[in-house]
Formats: sequence, C-alpha cells, structure tokens
Amino acid sequence: LVAQLERVGRPVWQAIEPFARKLMPVNTPVKALIYGITWGWLPCGLVYVVLLMTVTAGSAMQGASMMLAFGLGTLPTMMSAGIMASWISRFSRSQLTRQIIGLIIVSLAVASLFIGGGDAHHHH
Repeated sequence: LVAQLERVGRPVWQAIEPFARKLMPVNTPVKALIYGITWGWLPCGLVYVVLLMTVTAGSAMQGASMMLAFGLGTLPTMMSAGIMASWISRFSRSQLTRQIIGLIIVSLAVASLFIGGGDAHHHH
C-alpha cells in the first residue's frame, strides 16, 4: 500500500523538485520556509500512512491534531539532521580536517604493513 502511495506522489514531487532545487543554497529564512514547504511534497511512505490515519480520525480537528503531533514528533530529528549536515559540510571543507584525515589514512596503510596475518607465522 505504501509503495503504491509513493508511486502516486512521485509525479507531483518530480514537478516540484526543480523549483526546490532553485532555492539552493538556502541562505535566508524565507528561502528556508519555502524549501521546507516544498519538502512536504516529497514522497514518503510514513507521511502517507499518517495522512491515511487522519482521514479516518473522525473530524477535521482530530486529523489536524494528528498531523501536528506527527510534525512535532519528527521535528527534532529533521532539525538535527539539517544541523549535522551543515556541520559536516563545513567540517569537510576545512583544510586542516582534510590533512588530518589524510594522515590517518596513510598511518593506517603503513600500520597494515606491519600487522601480521594472525597465527599465520606462529610455530609450535
């Protein structure tokens, strides 16, 4: 059922996604709001399941409350993901970070030359 719902939503997202891409980079609060609204159209099985639940909620107010609860429940995760992505992006552009990671990779490569094959050289 969820896969079928995602197939229905995919054409809508394909029409909206080029507009969302033009908002990049998101560097103003207005762009962030518009970008967030466009992301609301991204095909997502979990969202579709909650939407189906709201249709059977009994009233518009109950359905709206369910969607609000879902949105508030996912907000910490979505905000954390955005913050972490921004932090990782900034961190990975640092020349010092690249040098440290390069040094770690070279060190691991050199160390692997001296690490034996376990018991391969062990004699009784």
